[in-house]
Amino acid sequence: MSTTYQFESSRTDGIQLLPAYAHSRIVETYMAVWMFLMPLVSFLVIPGIQGTIPAYLMAFASPIFCLNRKYFSTLLILFAVWFSFLLISQTGLIMSGTQAFFELHLVEPTDPTPAFRKTLITQSLYLAACVLIFMFMRLHYQPHMLRYVFYGAWFLVIYGLYDWSFTTATGMSGDFLSNRVYEQSSGDSRDASWSQYYRLGPISLLRLKSMTEEPSRFATLAVAYLSLALTSGRRWLALALLVTLFLSTSLTGALALVVMFGILIWRSGRDIKKWVIAAFGLALIFGVVAAFTLPEVVDEMIMTRVRGEHTSAQTRTSRLTETIPVFMQLPIINQLFGVGFGTAFLPGSLSMLVNCGLVGLVGAAWFFLRPIVRLSKIPGELGLFAALSTLLAVYTVISAALFVPVVWMLLGMGYARVAEASEDHGLAFNNGAK
Repeated sequence: MSTTYQFESSRTDGIQLLPAYAHSRIVETYMAVWMFLMPLVSFLVIPGIQGTIPAYLMAFASPIFCLNRKYFSTLLILFAVWFSFLLISQTGLIMSGTQAFFELHLVEPTDPTPAFRKTLITQSLYLAACVLIFMFMRLHYQPHMLRYVFYGAWFLVIYGLYDWSFTTATGMSGDFLSNRVYEQSSGDSRDASWSQYYRLGPISLLRLKSMTEEPSRFATLAVAYLSLALTSGRRWLALALLVTLFLSTSLTGALALVVMFGILIWRSGRDIKKWVIAAFGLALIFGVVAAFTLPEVVDEMIMTRVRGEHTSAQTRTSRLTETIPVFMQLPIINQLFGVGFGTAFLPGSLSMLVNCGLVGLVGAAWFFLRPIVRLSKIPGELGLFAALSTLLAVYTVISAALFVPVVWMLLGMGYARVAEASEDHGLAFNNGAK
C-alpha cells in the first residue's frame, strides 16, 4: 500500500511524492538557485529564442514542485481572466474597425494586423512566466530564505563591477554573459551587451549595467536590493550597491533612491534608521562630489532633462501627450478592456491603460498595492515594503519593463509574508489549513 506525505507547512495541501523533509529540501535548493539567477536577464539559455532566460525557464518548470489542487485551480482562474480580456478586447477591435492605437509606440510596429496580433501571445508568455514566479514564491517563501535573495544581489553587483573594471582597463567590453538581442521600434536589433558611456575629461567610462539591458534597468533593481540590504544589516552589500548605483549614472536610479530613502527614514525604527541615514549621507556625498568633479555627467543626467533637451525625457513626454488622446478615440469596450495585452510599449501605467483598459489598470493597481499596504503594518518587513513601494513608483511613472523576474519574486515574497503574518490564506491556491 502506497504512503502519501504532507508538508509540515500549512501552505501546502497537495499530494507529495517524497517525505516532507526531502521535498522541502529540494524545493529550497531550487529556490536558492532560482533567486541567484533571478537578475540575469541578458542571457538566453537557447540563443536566438527570446524568453529563454534562466529565470523564465525555471518558472515554467516550477509547477512540478507545487502539487497543490488550489494552486492549479488559481492558474485556471487566471487563464480565464486573461482569455476573457483577450476575447473582449479583440472583439471590440474587429467590430469597430479602429486602428487608432497604431499611432502609439508598439511592441511590434511592423505588424499591420489590428486584431489578434502575434505579440498577444509572445508577450503573454512573459506574463505567464512572471505569474509562475510570483505563485511559487507566494507558496514556498519563508523569511530565512532571504539570504538567497542576497546571493542574487551579490551576483548582480560583482558582475557589474567586473564588467565596468574590465572595460575601463582595456577599452573593450568585458560582458561575456549577454547574448540576447532586442528588437527596436525602428526595425533594427540591438545586442544586450550594448554599452553606454559618459565622458570624464578625455576618458570614456562605462555606465554600469551589469547583466541587465541598460543602466536604468540595473539601477531600479539595485535600489530594490539596497532596501532589503539596509534593513537586514547587510552593510557591505549595501555599500557595494551604492557604489554600483553611482557608476550607473542613472537618473532613474537617483529618483528611486530618493523615494526609497524617504520611505525608510520615515518608517524605520532607531536601530535601522542610523544605517539608513548613514547610507543616505554617503549617497549625498557621492552626489555632491559628482557635481563638482563630473559636471558633464551631471549636465547629461539632470540639466538636459530640466531644459527638456534629453532624448529620453522628450520621448517620455511625447508618449504621455500622445497616449491619452489616442486612448480617448478608442471604442468604449476597448477603453474598458484595452486593445490587447502586449500591444503598446509605454511606461507602466500608460501601457496597462492602453493594453488592458481601465478595468485592467484598476485590477493591476489593486494587485500591487495590496501587499504594500499590509506589509506596512508587519514588524520586520520594512525593507520589502520600501522595495515594492519604490518599484511601483518607478514602473508607474518611468519604466515600461514591468515583467522583470526580480519584481515578481519580490511581489511573491510580499504576499507570502502578509499571509503568514496575518494567517490570511485567502488566495485561491492556498490550502486554508488550520
